[in-house]
Amino acid sequence: MRIGLFTDTYIPDINGVVTSIVTLQKALEEMGHEVYVITNHPSPTKTFVEDNIIYLPGIELKFLYGYTMSSPLHLQALNVIETLNLDIVHIHTEFGVG
Repeated sequence: MRIGLFTDTYIPDINGVVTSIVTLQKALEEMGHEVYVITNHPSPTKTFVEDNIIYLPGIELKFLYGYTMSSPLHLQALNVIETLNLDIVHIHTEFGVG
C-alpha cells in the first residue's frame, strides 16, 4: 500500500512524535509498504520532495522552541500529494500539515 504520514514535526526535531513516526515508518516499510512523510520546512515558498519525504512551505517560530509551522492551504503541495495516489492517510497533528 501507499501510505502518507502527515506531521508538523519530523527529523531533525527530537521528540516523542518524531520517534513514533520514524518507528512506524520503518515498520511499514519493512512490511513492504511505500511510505511517504508529509511535513513542513522553514522555507516560506518552496515545496520539495527528498527520499519519500514531502516538505511543505513553513515559517520557523523561534518562540515555540524553533518549531516550524505551515498553513493548512498549500496548492503547490496538493498537486504533489495527489500524484502519490495514497491508499491510507495517517495524520499525526492538529496543526497546519494536518
